[in-house]
Amino acid sequence: MSFFTLIIFLLILSVIVVVHEFGHFIFARKFGVKVKEFGIGFPPRLIKLGRWWQTNFVLNLIPLGGYVNMAGENGVNEHEGHQSATKKNYQFYQKKPWQRFIIIFAGPGVNFILSAIIFMWVYSYLGIPQKVENSVFIDGVEENSPAAEAKLSENTRIIALINQAGEKLVANNRDEVAAFIAQHQGQNLTIVTTGPCQANQCELKEYPHLAYIRTNDEKPKNSGSLGIALSEFQLFFYPWYQQIPLSVYHGSKQSIWMAQEMLGGLAKGLTSLFKKEESDLVMMGPVGIVSELNKQKTFQEGFLAIIQFAGLLSLNLGVINLLPIPALDGGRLILIIIEKFIGRKKVSKVESGLNYLGFMFIIALSILVTGQDIWRIFKGG
Repeated sequence: MSFFTLIIFLLILSVIVVVHEFGHFIFARKFGVKVKEFGIGFPPRLIKLGRWWQTNFVLNLIPLGGYVNMAGENGVNEHEGHQSATKKNYQFYQKKPWQRFIIIFAGPGVNFILSAIIFMWVYSYLGIPQKVENSVFIDGVEENSPAAEAKLSENTRIIALINQAGEKLVANNRDEVAAFIAQHQGQNLTIVTTGPCQANQCELKEYPHLAYIRTNDEKPKNSGSLGIALSEFQLFFYPWYQQIPLSVYHGSKQSIWMAQEMLGGLAKGLTSLFKKEESDLVMMGPVGIVSELNKQKTFQEGFLAIIQFAGLLSLNLGVINLLPIPALDGGRLILIIIEKFIGRKKVSKVESGLNYLGFMFIIALSILVTGQDIWRIFKGG
């Protein structure tokens, strides 16, 4: 496993966690909640970074998380009498439900904002994706695939596909192209493409490529029969007064779409994990993520690849933290909502127990996922 990949991953994770915890911190201070400690990483403590805003900022040894230790986060302060604590009014539990809701939601919220900002920047740099009618482009080519052997190139447009019987499909629709490829597994296809394209301006010369289409038994897991990614979109640049708002729109839209995809993938991944079913969607912990990044050589592709991964990881952290599991932000938000109907006292009686069960579930899931990651690496998967 590459040491470079591990270090970059830990740095990105640390920054994203700090941003998440800073969301909690800034709104806690805004509403007058005392924050005892802002921890980067998990204990044991390495050094105290300083004291600002009446809060100790510390750097801990284990670089896989962070925390904000708010006064009264778990109810009445153990070291203060109820009357004394009430008079001081700096405890988290004393704040109004809507204030506590905002404090808790602010963590995932800033992760979503960070993700959207990153994707906005990416679109402003790479261009705005726009669908091009009656066009199918090669968006990517897998290494060691039939497409790579046939010297197909990404960022070119497919003009037509011709089978061994001479039947021809004009490439006007991505689904039709994918279906035509799937229908000819075990055969050779001639794929006619243009030269490189930019903003739908393609080199007009036609280039024929003879490619073998793998059968389901021949293709590797999570790979296609040909080994290409298809798209009907191209990247366009506009004057700055149009590029900026379009980047904001598409960056936000991309974040929302990816969040929905992550939730669906997480549900399927959890189902396959506990039922021990085979699935194309595999849950990964830090070990599995670093292994996959190393295998795909993601960080070696440069700063743009690193910043896009940071956007995805920030979005992932926000989505996971909003799951309605006790001990996670989502579980705590649910309890605050329930409190409005049955009262704070009834919720406080079960809150600690639910958070403990949720914490144990997260620990067990982390161990299970990490074990699966290590086993997958051991098998060479």
